[in-house]
Amino acid sequence: MTQMSEMQNAGLTHRLAEFIVGFAASGVTDESLREAERAFIDTIGVAIAASGDETMTRLLEALDTHASVGPARSLIGSPSRQPAQMALVNGTASHALDFDDVTEEIQGHPSTVLVPVALAVGEEIGAGGRDVLEAYLVGYHTEFLLASILDGPKHYALGWHATATLGVIGAAAASAYLYKLGVEQTVMALAISGTMAAGSRRNFGTMTKPLHAGLAASHGIEAAQLARAGFTASEVMLEAQYGFLGLFGLGTDLARADTISVPIHGLGEHKLSVKKYPACFNTHRTIDAVLDCGPLDAGDVERIEVTVQTAGLEPLIHHRPTTGLEAKFSLEYTAAAALFDGGVSLESFENAAVNRPDLQALLRKVSVTESPTPPTGSPGWHAGYSCVSVVMRDGNVVSSRRDQPRGHASAPLTDAELHEKFVDCVQYTTGDKQEQLLAALDNLRAVSDIRELPFPTMREGV
Repeated sequence: MTQMSEMQNAGLTHRLAEFIVGFAASGVTDESLREAERAFIDTIGVAIAASGDETMTRLLEALDTHASVGPARSLIGSPSRQPAQMALVNGTASHALDFDDVTEEIQGHPSTVLVPVALAVGEEIGAGGRDVLEAYLVGYHTEFLLASILDGPKHYALGWHATATLGVIGAAAASAYLYKLGVEQTVMALAISGTMAAGSRRNFGTMTKPLHAGLAASHGIEAAQLARAGFTASEVMLEAQYGFLGLFGLGTDLARADTISVPIHGLGEHKLSVKKYPACFNTHRTIDAVLDCGPLDAGDVERIEVTVQTAGLEPLIHHRPTTGLEAKFSLEYTAAAALFDGGVSLESFENAAVNRPDLQALLRKVSVTESPTPPTGSPGWHAGYSCVSVVMRDGNVVSSRRDQPRGHASAPLTDAELHEKFVDCVQYTTGDKQEQLLAALDNLRAVSDIRELPFPTMREGV
């Protein structure tokens, strides 16, 4: 390997590595630690809720044909998995229900990758709660930085699933931090992970979408482990021609990588949106707008008209879903289910629920369209909007508009609401550890060794 003096010290990969190595001394705020604790509560809850999902059953069947034995345990399945495989399982589980948090700047789901990584590596080395929270923040900052250079929405529009493409590098950063790699090794970890990046949006509505998160988590750990072992890669992998930014951000101004400030300190205004409903976040404004119309009898509905912002339908590719996975990416279904059932829950995305004849009939009355200007209310909007008009058989029209859904970073769930979501997610576990686990996660920074976290027993058969 060439000496560090031969590296482009002003280059992004090197500057990011220096940031990762020195993060603990950069002044982590209590507010950021609390945001990270909330992310752990939410992500672990939704991962446990997915323990009996078909996606997890099939994944564990495949992995258990060549199960490995190692020091780390898993929230789901066998307790004898190596860290990378543990992260694969829990990363997939965290995203299986599409109930995990999201950020609009990244255009993806950071916690579904970063929390499993921090748990897997943290358990391997016996890390404390504050250590894994800091690792999470390191990974989050890394993803946000890359998204800001790529232009997250543009990267997403190219067809990439940013949860995976940015997540694998964030996972490598978090792993490098916990393994206490030096700057040179961290440069290599970032570079190795950059060549592992992948994930196509074409797989939305299939089991492979959550697998993207699991693979990103797993590969990020492997990249850090390879770097620790002396494996080499390009020292300018992120910023150079044919590197990560050039390949994954067609038209990206690579000169920005030379001048952009590497982030420090807290999350600031770039906070997480915690999902109220287990479906693609682009459906949430519409779900809330339908619910805001009040209780309505589906039998009296002539049609439902939905208008959303330009590109608002981009991930919602299933217009006539027949499975729960497809329904999570269907604006027609989620709007119909919200009206038909008076709410949207985990049960809404069971295959039998999706295929109810009366609901399928109502779904066909939903029309969706995009417009740069909302048809009602103020013409201005920030991240998005949804305008819903329910036309009744008697000619009456009930309308509502939502610019931000419940749980959005600008209107976050309260701690009490987050706790309620967690309790709902873990209701099918056995034993009496659910409340103990929530209490521990709620003050994770005080936990001396995360291997002591009281994870409940998974439901039978998992």
